[in-house]
Amino acid sequence: MLASLRILMWLYADSYKDPKAKELVSVRLTSLFEERLGTFVELSSTSASEGEDHRELLALTPVVLFILSCFERLPEAEFAGLCERFYNIFFDLMDTDVREVRAAAVNLVRVRLSALHGYRTEGNQSYIPRSLLPKTVKESVLGISGDGGGLELLNGKLAVIPGIYGLRTEKLSTGETRVYVYGEAKIEVILSAIANMSEGVSVTIL
Repeated sequence: MLASLRILMWLYADSYKDPKAKELVSVRLTSLFEERLGTFVELSSTSASEGEDHRELLALTPVVLFILSCFERLPEAEFAGLCERFYNIFFDLMDTDVREVRAAAVNLVRVRLSALHGYRTEGNQSYIPRSLLPKTVKESVLGISGDGGGLELLNGKLAVIPGIYGLRTEKLSTGETRVYVYGEAKIEVILSAIANMSEGVSVTIL
């Protein structure tokens, strides 16, 4: 299946000079995308840790990751045209137990879907509103004040923590900066990672 999808994506990218050919490939490709993602979501919601369904779920994982990467590469207009059709599936994938797929889905929603719907900070960073996050993806908020270089150091420490899928920063008029952390990492792990910040930098959990 993965090889077939790769070939179809190559044909899709190569058919830009022939609108009719591109439309035919697009119809087939999006149909397969919807079928495979829908099957994965269904298996993910019912699959136990063992058994045939679980093995099929694991076999589908690289296919789903490839499909999500295809969505990331689509031009803005083409992604917008498919958004309504796949909207619910994207959010279902954010709630799967398969960590790699969950992380890829969170990133896709944060980068593409959030920007498409205008969810941006004053610094033009796209983000996912808390109301749209599934329960498995938490939002932790950190407040940082002090040395201006502390923010870069903090982001560097957070970026390497397993289970963190995205960061968003927001500078307040008070001079404080807030960092929104998206992921499943426990707050104790986050606190441990940022325990040794530079002198003069203060970080608090809000």
